[in-house]
Amino acid sequence: MNIFKLSRKNVFESWRRSMSLGTFIFLATFLLLFFTSFISTMQNDLNQAISNSLSGDIQLRQGGTTEGDMLSLKGKWGQMAYLEQKTVATIESLLNENDNMESYTKRIRNDAMLSKGSTKQHSMVIGLDPSLEAYKKAYILTEGSYLNPNRTDEVLLPKNYADKLGVKVGDSVDLIAATKDNKEVMVSFIVAGTGQVDRLASFSFYPVYTSLKGSQALTGFRAGEITDIIVYADKGKSAKLSNELQAALSTNGLDSNAVKVSTLSEMGGFLNSIISIYVGILYAFIGILLIIMAILIINLIFMMGLERRSEIGTLRAIGYSRNQIVMIFLGEIFIITTIFFVIGLIIGIALILLLSQLGIPLGAPLDLVLGKVFNIQFDWSQVLMVFMIIYGFALVSSLYPSIKSASVKPAETLREGS
Repeated sequence: MNIFKLSRKNVFESWRRSMSLGTFIFLATFLLLFFTSFISTMQNDLNQAISNSLSGDIQLRQGGTTEGDMLSLKGKWGQMAYLEQKTVATIESLLNENDNMESYTKRIRNDAMLSKGSTKQHSMVIGLDPSLEAYKKAYILTEGSYLNPNRTDEVLLPKNYADKLGVKVGDSVDLIAATKDNKEVMVSFIVAGTGQVDRLASFSFYPVYTSLKGSQALTGFRAGEITDIIVYADKGKSAKLSNELQAALSTNGLDSNAVKVSTLSEMGGFLNSIISIYVGILYAFIGILLIIMAILIINLIFMMGLERRSEIGTLRAIGYSRNQIVMIFLGEIFIITTIFFVIGLIIGIALILLLSQLGIPLGAPLDLVLGKVFNIQFDWSQVLMVFMIIYGFALVSSLYPSIKSASVKPAETLREGS
């Protein structure tokens, strides 16, 4: 009888132990697949919200800035770093020649003080093209409408700021800011709508949106002067596009001292740190699950070794080597793991695909990070990772107890049996 047949025979003869281990393999596979999909979807959704609402996939800004976090501003009050009209024209020309770019847009980002009567509220103001669709994907309206492309005097206010100031849609609100020449200005705007940035409100990200021309009135910028150019890359080509832009800018006399090129991952700062904490907690849970699985496998094989001590001694007596006995044990683990891994994989994929269509309704506080409806997404590349983890833990965990159990000497088992 060959080694594989012995392994298969033992699996079905000790079916209770096989079911015990298999159940845990199934649960580990299912949960690992589900949570890796959950983590991947959460990261992608948060990055998409950040990209649409603030940073794009790539941001180009004045090279003298020392900004390390996308939520920070361009300098102190009245000391804004900005791109001049000639520089912006050169950047646009290079962007239009690049095939890895989906789209780009110009923005003016500065700090300002919202004012209504005696109530004031500091905020980040983002001036953008009102016809841009990206910010609408990230900004959830609670009242009113998005910015009208034909008006320059409208703002979108965070709902909590509107409540604090006591204003509603259609009311006016003053914005106080310092121009690039360090002169204080106060400009009145009409509240077009109120709401919040999807998934980022829990990180205290409350931007005020207005048009580029509206921001020009607050900053004193001339036509063509901006603080940022936001670029959206083709899928999976963000890093490549960033490198290409840096090289092209240098060729045109605009090195990193003149124009800084930053990717979404480089601009993450505070938000990326918080996201990493959430991801770390979930992976810690997965790690604990795998450790429990490893302990179960070790104990199970030790028990199998004790129960089959005389059988192992007989196999050793008729010529089976220790390595062959080890292979029998490993074969059992491999068969059990394969059967229940496949079951866990099928059920896990089916459930994830179903939930991706139906969505998971969420309430507070999870909806602040994951959205009102969480549509978990499945990535086939995760199957390979789950496969390597499950089989790696199963086979590595079973190696030492298999060697220990297979090391019994035939003479010892014969004395025990007599």
